[in-house]
Amino acid sequence: MKKTFYPVIRKILKKRNVENLLDIGCGTGELLQQIREDNQSIILYGTDISSKMVKLAKSKTINSAQIIEGDAEKLPYEKKQFDVVLCVSGINYYEQPEKVFAEAYRVLKKGGIFIVCDRYEKAFVRVIFNRIIFPFFSKNGEIKIYGERWIRIFFAANRFRKVHWRQMHGNRFVAYGIK
Repeated sequence: MKKTFYPVIRKILKKRNVENLLDIGCGTGELLQQIREDNQSIILYGTDISSKMVKLAKSKTINSAQIIEGDAEKLPYEKKQFDVVLCVSGINYYEQPEKVFAEAYRVLKKGGIFIVCDRYEKAFVRVIFNRIIFPFFSKNGEIKIYGERWIRIFFAANRFRKVHWRQMHGNRFVAYGIK
């Protein structure tokens, strides 16, 4: 699914002066690898809660990418460190997504951008997934599909400004806000 989002992410990144970038929930490092292919000068960071995913991402030997195990709800980085924070195909899996938004805000430099991309469904489909289907797959209820309203609430609750939302390919969205 990350490949679906990369053309839109690429356009957003090209409009900005990006020195460093953090991909939270980086998985196998696929997105970091695509970014590196486009731009050799960006300092890349990736974090994932799964040691298995971190190991796979590190095996790709993405030039100078620093990939570590870490929790998106409590990022192991200093304040005001990054120009861009990405969360692609991950926000639906966090137990407390509002903490992910808060952490992204904390680690972003002033004027930095938080880009969130994930699955999107119409309201009635979200209700079916969130209340009937997902409870069978998740003991803690952490899997949820969020609509535009909730994503905008998460951004606003953390003082992000100039929030943009774009639905794409029927059941995907890209949203971003500026610190």
